[in-house]
Amino acid sequence: MVATGIVVWAADNVREAQGWSYTYMWTIVFGLIAALMAIFAIYHFVKLPTGSIEERPVSAAAVVRDFLGTAETFFHKRAFWGMIAFVFLYRLGEGLIIMEGQLFLQSSTAQGGLGLTAGQVSSIDSIWGTIAFVVGTTLGGLFVGRVGLKTCLGLLGLALNIPHFTFVGLSQLAASHHGLSYWTIVSFVSVEKFGYGFGFVGNMIYMMQQIAPGRARMTHYAFATALMQLMIVPTNMMSGPLADWLGFSTFFLVVMFASVPSIWAAFKAPFPRESDSGSAVSEADAHITSDDPTRLSPAEQRVQKLAGVASIYAMLNIITMLTLDAWVLGTLQGHDAGSSKWQFWALVGSGVLKLGLSLKTFSAAADAADAGAATGGSAYVANARGAKITTYLCAAVSLGVLAFGAHMAF
Repeated sequence: MVATGIVVWAADNVREAQGWSYTYMWTIVFGLIAALMAIFAIYHFVKLPTGSIEERPVSAAAVVRDFLGTAETFFHKRAFWGMIAFVFLYRLGEGLIIMEGQLFLQSSTAQGGLGLTAGQVSSIDSIWGTIAFVVGTTLGGLFVGRVGLKTCLGLLGLALNIPHFTFVGLSQLAASHHGLSYWTIVSFVSVEKFGYGFGFVGNMIYMMQQIAPGRARMTHYAFATALMQLMIVPTNMMSGPLADWLGFSTFFLVVMFASVPSIWAAFKAPFPRESDSGSAVSEADAHITSDDPTRLSPAEQRVQKLAGVASIYAMLNIITMLTLDAWVLGTLQGHDAGSSKWQFWALVGSGVLKLGLSLKTFSAAADAADAGAATGGSAYVANARGAKITTYLCAAVSLGVLAFGAHMAF
């Protein structure tokens, strides 16, 4: 409410009164927010309690070993790729609309936007939008608490995505040059924010209840959150050029189609932790799930570990594509064909790296399948199979990216 609302609204009013340029206004805004964050940092350093540390690492090497061990166990959860698919896909449509929705509100009517000022947009988003979001998350949390997450996750997916129709309606009205009052826009945006809040609850609770449980609950929850945010980056990057190419009215229709995988993921999300609810463990050992090595035979542990290795390489493949490839493609924006040769060779280098990761994935997945056929552990063999499928999908996307890079370079 402060960073995107009060500060921007106040700065925009001062800009109009003083005749500042938008560049100068944003310089002041970011300077104020930076100073505010510095003050908070000092306050937290002085006032926040340090807490207690159960086991203090004795060296940097111990810290690295602990982190890598914790990261490795993240990939040992049964139904791992089904859960990650949910995390990646659930906010797919929202990722396209987060930034572009704001730009649509502020773009001129000649460009198909609504022509609002920065101050008006900030007040809509940070005041009315925030109120709608808080009400939505509160009611969403109460709804989940009453009926259970598995029962209502599909409905939460619908609640997250169907309100995107409000931007379809606004963009169609703007394209037909219908005048829209400020309060009409507030009403439409508030409906979208309410649905976003109501549905977003499902994402967070799913990660808490299904992905995070185990000996490293907080760290694994942080990993899942990071992967969720990582998937938002390419959709945000894609939304600008896509909206410029299609125009706002068509772009928001595309967002609706992009929401279909999100809804599908909500209805198909696996719930592997259900098997833990009836497990005979003491209250003190409630953090020990069915995937914990102490509850597996040595043969199952081997399959789990091999499938985890395959999943790690597959995830590195995804991360390479969502970071390195996305960055290179971002540098191509605004370039003419034939002027981007270094980007093409960067994509080739990325492809070689991903090929090496793919071979590692297939090798580990084959070892896991062989071990599983001999000893059991089908839940973890499924993880190895998911790693292979993910690698094939990454390869298909990478070939498309490389073909686009070749088109831009030559």
